[in-house]
Amino acid sequence: MKTFFRLLFKVVCYTALIVPVYFVTLYVLQTNPFMMALWLLGCILLGGVIKPLIDLLTNKIFDR
Repeated sequence: MKTFFRLLFKVVCYTALIVPVYFVTLYVLQTNPFMMALWLLGCILLGGVIKPLIDLLTNKIFDR
């Protein structure tokens, strides 16, 4: 049961991050292609930082 809640927590966190990024990406795509490239680069760099933080938070919460 603990594994289920751990997985559910990760899905909720990732969904909370992906949905706004999706809508901002659609908006930036329509306005300026150069800014789109910068936006996607920022998403890749930020995603590389946020994923380990979510994993660390999940481990701290569920591995007590």
